[in-house]
Amino acid sequence: MTDVLTIKPRKPRDPALAAAVAKIRAQRAGIAPHPDAPSQRPVKAVPKVKPPKATPAPAKPSEPPSVGVAPQRKDPSIQHRAAQWMRREYPELFTAGNVRPLAIGIQKDLAEARPENVSHLGISRALARWVQQSAYQQALAAEGARRFNLDGSDAGPVSDDHRNHAKELLDKRQTEKSDCSTS
Repeated sequence: MTDVLTIKPRKPRDPALAAAVAKIRAQRAGIAPHPDAPSQRPVKAVPKVKPPKATPAPAKPSEPPSVGVAPQRKDPSIQHRAAQWMRREYPELFTAGNVRPLAIGIQKDLAEARPENVSHLGISRALARWVQQSAYQQALAAEGARRFNLDGSDAGPVSDDHRNHAKELLDKRQTEKSDCSTS
């Protein structure tokens, strides 16, 4: 015996139910229903209200930021928090106007001296950014350059390998810069 699938015809919708559903959908969408749609009363379109824009606080007179110091942020990233701490605690080493080659292994010293709100990762990132800047590489490449510890004491001369690497990096950057400007 073969089963025959029979499809029942759809019952016509109750007009009052259809009007109520259309009204609810229109209210949720913030639009008026189609004029031909059955409804007991017309629904007004509800305009979406944007929240008022916050006005910036008036600028406070302050000292101009010093060279090489990033502006203070309300919630600095871990890298910025570490960089701020490094500039505050060791200005003789981490000031843009006075860039000095750092002692080999200074990251370990910084990690030991760090406060609780500064992470190892933040120190690592801030230090990486500091030593990658051109001014630091120029300080390394200078003839007779010497490295410095956290306390400012002499940590020995910059090795020839490090000096040559810094010179190569600066030359490469200069070549890239001139290639970009001529294009």
